[in-house]
Amino acid sequence: MTNSQEAGTDQTQIGRVLHFVINTSGSIRCRPAFVVENFSHLNKKGPVNLDVFLDINDRPDDIEPLIMSIQNVYPNHIYRIPNTWHWPRECESLRGKP
Repeated sequence: MTNSQEAGTDQTQIGRVLHFVINTSGSIRCRPAFVVENFSHLNKKGPVNLDVFLDINDRPDDIEPLIMSIQNVYPNHIYRIPNTWHWPRECESLRGKP
């Protein structure tokens, strides 16, 4: 794949599925998330707003919803750092905390 092809597919458009990194009880996990707003027009690597889909085991109690909205999330394509996003294909290759 050429750089231009890669750039064409890696856009954070609304409706795109990304992975959001969460910390649940000391365990770093990747969860699927939909882009509901992006701010790439302000900054090429600008933040996105996400609706994150949690596993039932991620909830601190039974009252919390399984979908949470998170604002101003920036990417991290090297490390699994809570409250950042990455492409789903990167999940296995990301390193732990820096």
